[in-house]
Amino acid sequence: MALKEALIQEGYSVYDSMLPPERTPYPFIYLSGSWHDPSDIKRGDLGRITQVIQVWGTAQMRGTISTLCGAVLDIAKTIETTANYTYRVRLNETEQQILNDNTTKTPLMQGYTSLRVAYSRR
Repeated sequence: MALKEALIQEGYSVYDSMLPPERTPYPFIYLSGSWHDPSDIKRGDLGRITQVIQVWGTAQMRGTISTLCGAVLDIAKTIETTANYTYRVRLNETEQQILNDNTTKTPLMQGYTSLRVAYSRR
């Protein structure tokens, strides 16, 4: 949740769990799937998390989508600690793509980031 809060604090429209309602203005950020790879199963003290982050916009917003994807990554890199954990973005394991989407009448583009983060208990 630290990432969502940081993105909202920067003024971005951020949604998680569910896509926003119809007619939500573009661009927006959607925190979609995530998975967890614990390294210490007994205590859960360290491991890696992958968070999928989608930036949605119209096809005319390609530059904006690319800029937002970069901003999301920059903001994620600033989150180094929370009350109980330390975090480190694994840039060599993080992927970004910009994809066309034709599932609506309006041609859309999706910035897709698979953000890989290592964590350990403080």
